[in-house]
Formats: sequence, structure tokens, C-alpha cells
Amino acid sequence: MFAIVFFSFLIVSRSRTSTSGVAPRARQRQSRWRWWVVAALAVMALTGLLVFLLADVPLWGRLLAFAVAVPLLARAGRPTDKPITDRVSTGPRYRKLTAELVRRGLLSCGISRAVLGELQRVASSPPHGHNNALYLASVALGQLVAGGELTAAAVTSWLTEAATQIGQPYREAQRTIASGLRAGARRPRKVAA
Repeated sequence: MFAIVFFSFLIVSRSRTSTSGVAPRARQRQSRWRWWVVAALAVMALTGLLVFLLADVPLWGRLLAFAVAVPLLARAGRPTDKPITDRVSTGPRYRKLTAELVRRGLLSCGISRAVLGELQRVASSPPHGHNNALYLASVALGQLVAGGELTAAAVTSWLTEAATQIGQPYREAQRTIASGLRAGARRPRKVAA
């Protein structure tokens, strides 16, 4: 029993004196002596555990000692700058899709001039010509959708974003784009390679 109390005192005093910002060189020095200290503490703990198991102690006392010893042993085995609990697995990290990534992707496909030109047409349209410019852009891109060069969802998303950025209402932009895509689907075309 004395060994368990002594062991817990050593671990608690060690955790209080450690610093959270350990430099790399200090970390190397720490790893040199750390395993010797952990091994000595483990031998002491096992000796205390054997004495504890062989002594006549009630079950609740053993469970309480076990509940105290497990976190202390976990703390003794971890570096000072890492928590006891850690993530078991990490999921895949996805890159956020931004306008710049879309533009680079379109440039690599060869259809960027058509798409960027139509988006520029919508963005630079005069205040009373937004709807007309949006319709013409959606007809031109609708032809590429019908030709299999683009997807309707991508074109709708790009044109809707461009239209709402210049102040056109969302629902009106959606209706205009759908109408233009239907008109463009009547004359499919592909981008020349």
C-alpha cells in the first residue's frame, strides 16, 4: 500500500514540475532518462500491487486503488506535452473548394475561356441588363452542358453565385438560368481541342 501512495506522489510531483513547452533538445534529453524512471516506477508499482493483492483488503478498496492507479500510470507513460487521451483515428481532410480552385480546374480543362467569359458577361452587365446577360450566359453554357462538356449543376451554381453577387434576386436568377439552359440544350456544342 505504501508503494502505491509513494508512486502516486512521485507522479503528481513530476507532473507539477514539468513544463508544457518542451524544446526539441530538452525533449531528447527527457527521452533518455524517462524510460529509466518509468521502469523504476513500474517495478515499485508492481511490488506494491503484489503486496496489495496478497493483503486482506475488501473488494471496494481494491477497485478504488485500481481506479486511482490507472490514470496515474497513463500519465507516467505519456510525454509532458501530450494529453492522456488522444484521437484514435483521423478522418480524411478535404480542401475547401474556393473560386480560385474552380478557376484553376477550369483552366486545366480547356473550357475556362468560355465559362469565365460568360461569368464576366454577367458580372459586368449594366444595372438594367443583369437578367438579359444572365440569360445569354446560361444559353451559351447550356450548349456546353448539352454537349457533355459541363454539368448543369455546376453551371447553375456558378451563374447563380455571379447573379446574386451583382444584386439579382435568387429565385429570379434560378428561373432565368433554367430557361437559358433549356434554350441552350437545343443546340449542343463542344469546346474545340
